[in-house]
Amino acid sequence: MNGGINKNRKFTNLFIDHAALERDLELDQKIEQQREENRRHLRLKIRIADKYRQARETHKQHSTCERLSHNLSLLDKTPIYSNGRELYTLTPQFEKRLFIL
Repeated sequence: MNGGINKNRKFTNLFIDHAALERDLELDQKIEQQREENRRHLRLKIRIADKYRQARETHKQHSTCERLSHNLSLLDKTPIYSNGRELYTLTPQFEKRLFIL
């Protein structure tokens, strides 16, 4: 008789807890939804970063010297140019004339 009891003990663990399975399934679905939302959010961030990168590549950033030459002119409206080391004006023959402040 003891042999029959041992056989029945093997089968006691075969019962399925349907409530636990449903909870696990719901949890898996919530995790998958969260992952999809995170993927969507990352794709949006990458798209925005690409737009910023593209805008920076198409818009030339002027150096400090270039910005200075864009804004610097004499009282008679003669523009002052710079090559990065020195300031100069251009003659009508396009020759550089050194300008000292």
